[in-house]
Amino acid sequence: MNERPLLAAALAAVLLAASALAWAGNERVTVIRSNGSSVFANLVDPATQSSGFLNVARDAIAGTTLIDFAWATPVPGDPRHVVLVQGAGEIPGAAFAVDREGARLNVVTPFETVRCLVDIEDGVFDCAAAPALAFELSWTRIGEQREWRQTVSELRMGPLTVRSQGQFEVNLASVAGTFAGLPATGGFGDLLDTRGASVTREVRMKTAR
Repeated sequence: MNERPLLAAALAAVLLAASALAWAGNERVTVIRSNGSSVFANLVDPATQSSGFLNVARDAIAGTTLIDFAWATPVPGDPRHVVLVQGAGEIPGAAFAVDREGARLNVVTPFETVRCLVDIEDGVFDCAAAPALAFELSWTRIGEQREWRQTVSELRMGPLTVRSQGQFEVNLASVAGTFAGLPATGGFGDLLDTRGASVTREVRMKTAR
């Protein structure tokens, strides 16, 4: 199965956070329930051809803040393989600030990440635990237009599957900063708010466990 279109589809990923972590076979499953503010970012670095997404959200009911992310980077000189970096989990509340005008994230993940070598022609992959990663990103609101959305979606990126459903208000934003030491060049994203509604997000990551 050719995974290249699925990896590109990461740029259209969605939504939010508040979690429960479990194992299902060799999958690390994080079930995320969100009520409150959230941000989404397209992660793009032209120099390494890395592309993917990041979501951060604060659950106003549970008082937690969570992050989930994934991006793929081609292996130089090897058009058949990409390296997929994945992660999901809770972060300190002080690492994330958000208001109507924008948001800021400054954190080193307090959990291990997952790194996979993915064959994009036949879908075979090999994953292992990887070190914590640093993120320093800022979102700045663009314009006044806000849109209310109701969504049910499923995103696949090789060994990663993200299923989301819920309702939220969204405002376009510019994104700047770094992810894992890579510059987020010319990035765009969204400022999101559930406005009393809720969003459920299930992140399933293949691992070496």
